[in-house]
Amino acid sequence: MKAIKHVLKTILITISCICAVSLLSACSNDKAKERSKHIISSKEPVAIAITWPKRGRLENLYRGATLAAEQVNTKGGVLKRKLKLLEHPGKESVTKSLLDAKEITKNKNVLAVIGHYHPYLSIPTSTLFQFHGIIMIDPATSNKALTNRGYDLVFRLIPNNDKFGFAAARYAKAKGYKKIIIYYVKNDFGRELANAFEKNAFAEGLDIVDRLSYEDGQRDFSNTLEDWKLLHKFDAVFVAGDPTETALIIQQARKLKLMTPFIGSHRLDSDEFIKLAGKEAEGTVFISTYHPDEPNQQTKDFVKGYKARFGKMPDTWAALGYDAVNLLVKAIEASKSIDAKKIANTLKKLKNIPGVAGPYQFNQQGDLVKPKLILKVIKDGKSQRVLSKRIKK
Repeated sequence: MKAIKHVLKTILITISCICAVSLLSACSNDKAKERSKHIISSKEPVAIAITWPKRGRLENLYRGATLAAEQVNTKGGVLKRKLKLLEHPGKESVTKSLLDAKEITKNKNVLAVIGHYHPYLSIPTSTLFQFHGIIMIDPATSNKALTNRGYDLVFRLIPNNDKFGFAAARYAKAKGYKKIIIYYVKNDFGRELANAFEKNAFAEGLDIVDRLSYEDGQRDFSNTLEDWKLLHKFDAVFVAGDPTETALIIQQARKLKLMTPFIGSHRLDSDEFIKLAGKEAEGTVFISTYHPDEPNQQTKDFVKGYKARFGKMPDTWAALGYDAVNLLVKAIEASKSIDAKKIANTLKKLKNIPGVAGPYQFNQQGDLVKPKLILKVIKDGKSQRVLSKRIKK
């Protein structure tokens, strides 16, 4: 009986998403107008829901957002309204995330959502948030589908996969790598990033000697690695996947005396990857948008404030959580309104908005214009810059 109810709930949620999509193009949206009217007239704090996993290095996003909200509230809030963060630790299934999103939409004080970590969660839930007039600021989804559906309340804080693929291919060319292998996780994120890298690698004149996928959650990669060692000559491996699998791939490669350099995506930008891969992580290169040694006062103040509040250095997720809250506050102040539509429109008009992982500037789709791309390398157990200059496209 419980299983039947669960399936029915999933069907109902899916149907509601489909209906929402068809209604988004309507001239008016009663749900969104009702929310806007309530938030503007309410004396309650402006709520920001965070739909994000609360585990390991990912929890740092909550810490960064918390620091930003505390700093804003200490100064009296925004437009004389305090901020309130609502924690909704990530549900790593589409059904549970959609149900959680439905619960968030029932809270009329929620103006914005920060999340999700996984694209297969952020893309479907963004439909519900758009329909209910809630701004969505996504710190992790690089899949293009997040912002190519005409939703005016959805924003991406990081470059999309095309930009990440370009940066990785450009780096490979600069290093003199001519023959590359692509290894990617078999899901939408891995496929799209692999495609983006392959397209840009061809444009740079590089030769893709093999391209294979692996299952999400796979633990043994030895057969594939042995085949590559025996059958191919190559200069580097581009891996499009998460920290756990990538760490295992590199460890098993080194065990087989396969010492080829590895290039990864932004998802490797974490202490967790270094811890999982151990000494074998040395020399791995990946792409990011934040480094704590940025020579601007805002980053210095952020690092100082974060260390004082939480007793450790902030990582990229902490920086993105911090920026997400502050971007919303800056747009509220500039628009002089707590209406989601006005805030979103203002956010797309502002240019070079300061941020510790910025500056930020959004186009009409909610994507970054000229995003910052930093290449990092694991050296001496820490992530360090590969280049002193940012990569530009």
